[in-house]
Amino acid sequence: LNRSTNTSTTPNGAFEYNHTDNQMFIKANGLNSIQINSDGTVQKPYQSAFSVQANQQNNLAINATTTVQFANEIFDQNADFDHTNYTFQAPVTGKYMLNVNLRMDNVQYAHTYMYMTLYTSNRVYEAIIDLDRANSNNNDWDYVFLPINVLADMDASDTAYVTMTIPNAGSASSDIVGSQKTTFSGYLAC
Repeated sequence: LNRSTNTSTTPNGAFEYNHTDNQMFIKANGLNSIQINSDGTVQKPYQSAFSVQANQQNNLAINATTTVQFANEIFDQNADFDHTNYTFQAPVTGKYMLNVNLRMDNVQYAHTYMYMTLYTSNRVYEAIIDLDRANSNNNDWDYVFLPINVLADMDASDTAYVTMTIPNAGSASSDIVGSQKTTFSGYLAC
């Protein structure tokens, strides 16, 4: 066990065990960075993790790329998601599990295809649907669901955000469904 050379009465780094409730704490920079509960569960209260929901966005423009407005926070542990520009910023270099679930309503068959993109500073990830091949009846779609789940390598201060693109076909009728039907979440995995 290494000892700190800090001579203050409140150490910046320490291992603490609470005999009253049988919990162990690992402190770094004066914070309880890791907590091990009496049942063996481990909590990291400063680990980056977020979950946000999208605003309703109606009649997306065709032949255009639209940023998905993830403005409604479910939680944002460590405050790494910016609700004004709908962007996650990695606080440290690591591997981040990122998950996007997007629902589109009132999708025209004439669009032919559409795709969602998750942009990170290091990579681009895409989910695409071929609307005419997936629909033999040539009818418009009541709804379409597009997911992306990826373990992304990100450096400190790298960003991640989501866009939706509809090619130049049909008219502007497709909607991004807000609330719990369109979500973006992520956490620092390692």
